[in-house]
Amino acid sequence: MAQATAPSFSNPRPKLAYSREGTPLPERVAAYPELRYMGSKQRLLPWIHDVLAPLQFDSALDPFSGSGCVAYLLKTMGKRVVATDFLRFSSHLAKAAIENNRHHLDGPAIKALLRERRSKAAGFVERTFAGVFYTVEDLRFIDRVSTNILRVSNPYQQSLARSALVRSCLKRQPRGVFTVSGDLSKYDDGRRDLRLSIEEHFLEQIEVFNGVVFDNGRRNYACQADVFDSRPVKVRSCISRSAVRTPSRRQLLHQALPLPRRVVLLLERRRNRLHNENQEDS
Repeated sequence: MAQATAPSFSNPRPKLAYSREGTPLPERVAAYPELRYMGSKQRLLPWIHDVLAPLQFDSALDPFSGSGCVAYLLKTMGKRVVATDFLRFSSHLAKAAIENNRHHLDGPAIKALLRERRSKAAGFVERTFAGVFYTVEDLRFIDRVSTNILRVSNPYQQSLARSALVRSCLKRQPRGVFTVSGDLSKYDDGRRDLRLSIEEHFLEQIEVFNGVVFDNGRRNYACQADVFDSRPVKVRSCISRSAVRTPSRRQLLHQALPLPRRVVLLLERRRNRLHNENQEDS
């Protein structure tokens, strides 16, 4: 009796979007750290790059920058990038890696961040999250660094420190952000991330975020903003006060960023239309 053979398929399995073969990614993209951020496009970057590479453009707006990986890709492609997000930690990620072209966390800044100080605000994280997230030692370290960040005068160093602290907390967290992890013993599966303290993670992440800083020859900007409340004149608020040769409002609106202006106008029309429809329904 003849044995049945498995059917053979001539067509290969379809490739996932982020596995498509195209123009190689800029080497610097690999330096950007991956965050466990819901909606992150990190694994889609090769596909996004394939779509954008043939297009001729000089500036780009990322109004929902999130983890910052797409804006960072655009920066490595030599584009002038404006990155905004409603979330504050996302705006710090963008300020540290997109707007920042040359500032790093150096020895004096790291020493200031780790310094033991007495503060009236100290202990807030420990009091609020004890038994919910992390160990007591981790919570005290977060309190200490969060207080010391405010004592660092350079805004780019502040954003680098906040970015390093955010990723340290994410790596120390065993599962998603809604996992109660005061007692990590039940999640202990041997992972290195769970064995390291947040302080140890933080020192590693300082080096990681220092490594993403580079100058692409463009004046890039990052700020915290609600895209539906944005106006072209508010783009100026993204500009660092310490920046040299700050472009005039006319230059910024009419020459450098024609695409964001159109996007903002379209979003404004959509918001007005939705507002009118809600009024009619009520």
